[in-house]
Amino acid sequence: MRVGIVGSGKMGGEIASIAAARGHHVVWALGSAENGAGSGLTPDRLQAADLVFEFTEPAAAVENLLVLADAGARAVCGTTGWTRDLPRVTEAFLGGP
Repeated sequence: MRVGIVGSGKMGGEIASIAAARGHHVVWALGSAENGAGSGLTPDRLQAADLVFEFTEPAAAVENLLVLADAGARAVCGTTGWTRDLPRVTEAFLGGP
């Protein structure tokens, strides 16, 4: 599987290590410097990954997830602390109310 990672902290590094150990290929990883307001989640990057792990901070997670949903990306989010926005993010991924 080709994996993209949004978040370059400890968990992003751990995800990259585990993915590689299981034979998956990390095709890109973005830190906050490369991904302000989801700007690093370009169509080319998203097409290169079969799955995107989002593990950032609550302030960044919602924007990242909305960009991922809009692009039709498959995503796993490990970021906590943004539950007040969960209905909006869920709707974006499911495509309606």
